[in-house]
Amino acid sequence: MPFNPLGFNPVTPEQANFLIQPEIRETEIRQLVYEANLGGPLLDLPAGELEVFGGFTHRREQGSFLGDRTSRNALTESGAIEDVTGKFNTTEIYGETLIPVIRNGEGLPFDLPIESLEFEGALRLVDNSIAGRDVTWTAGGRLRPDLPFIGDGVTLRGNFTQAIRSPAIPELFLPQSTIRVFADDPWDPDFIQGGPSPDVRAANCAAAAPNGFNLAEFDSLIQTSRREGVTGGNPNLKSEVSDSWTVGAIISPEALPGLTLSVDWTSVSVSDAIVQLSATDIMSACFDSTNFPNVATCDSFTRNENFQVSFIETGFVNAAQLRFAGLLANISYNFAAEDLIENLPGQIQIFGNFFHINKLEREIGVGDLDVMVGEAFNEKLEFQLNMRYQAEDYSFLWQTRHIGSHVFDAQESPERRLAEESKVSPMRIHNFTFNYQVNDYLTARLVVNNVFDNRDDPLRAASLGGNDLAFTDPFGRRFLFGINASF
Repeated sequence: MPFNPLGFNPVTPEQANFLIQPEIRETEIRQLVYEANLGGPLLDLPAGELEVFGGFTHRREQGSFLGDRTSRNALTESGAIEDVTGKFNTTEIYGETLIPVIRNGEGLPFDLPIESLEFEGALRLVDNSIAGRDVTWTAGGRLRPDLPFIGDGVTLRGNFTQAIRSPAIPELFLPQSTIRVFADDPWDPDFIQGGPSPDVRAANCAAAAPNGFNLAEFDSLIQTSRREGVTGGNPNLKSEVSDSWTVGAIISPEALPGLTLSVDWTSVSVSDAIVQLSATDIMSACFDSTNFPNVATCDSFTRNENFQVSFIETGFVNAAQLRFAGLLANISYNFAAEDLIENLPGQIQIFGNFFHINKLEREIGVGDLDVMVGEAFNEKLEFQLNMRYQAEDYSFLWQTRHIGSHVFDAQESPERRLAEESKVSPMRIHNFTFNYQVNDYLTARLVVNNVFDNRDDPLRAASLGGNDLAFTDPFGRRFLFGINASF
């Protein structure tokens, strides 16, 4: 089939059929859920009723992720993609309670400057046919003091929670498929002094090498030449476990009716996180361990007679720890427009949210700590602020979105890049919407997105692919006009 890639002539349907190999993939997930629950007051306390809720859930889930001949036989550059099928069932028994201690200032035999105080708790027993049995729980409370000059406009809240995430069907049942990979071999002089403890890595590599073998002169070929291996699911996975705590406050000052501000600090630690290890991760976890050679990953790769890596098995394992800490704030303020400008009709609403990441890091086994805070998608600061004016027949909305700056790698050395190339500038976009109620049946709408035509930082655009989701706004200012009709 002749084809001229030069010029602006469109590709004919015949040429497209010859050149392009389509892939069709089908996903089907089925769930069958049985659930029963019961709840209500258990007994009367001085501050009110002690409420108890309980229940039982049984869920059966099966899924299939099916490809076509193209994907199964590796007819495209992405390689063979095997069909995935599997099923599991989960049985859960749970209970929850709410205990009022003080309500409306009453509940205790003595007076305290407290308007309300209550505690809550929940317990859940989970039995997963694949991941096994787990217990999750949460305990927390709310306190609303009644203090001079403040009144009862502040509510303090907090909780401790242990939760789980059971493995997904692809993580459990993805069939073994052939891969060809590059990797950083710890035996190589370029990497033997790496890892969280270079002395441990070097000692383990020396212990694994035969007597008289000079690691200083070893050149591992897997860095520059792909080696064969396999990857797939792991039916021996267990549930991820997270421990978290949150403390915060809700502020509704009496002096500013209509204003509500909430601020919460959250800390989360996840153990046994499920990750798909790369070939580099596999070998690093082996040689960086103080339990070498009694480490499961040491059995996941082999070397040939020349001590080159000849085969490696990767896949999903419970091998990571994740840690997060951050601040989340929300604001909502509603008031009459005449409070701002005399005789101005309508309502004004100001609302928004603020998100600050203080810590975000991942560690696989005893490998290097990956600090992700401040990188793309994990910018330290994001916020959105909206202001709406609503009159009888029309409304205005002004929205401001801010995404903070980010670096390419939070841990790379300063010498890696020029100072002006190491950091992407923050991005701020303003949007405007006008709605007009023409009559009872017709509404007109004008939208101007990115009012000031702020484009992505050129450094960001140059470092990302054309379809990368890290683009904030590649289009710039644009207009939309619409009419809604109802009959």
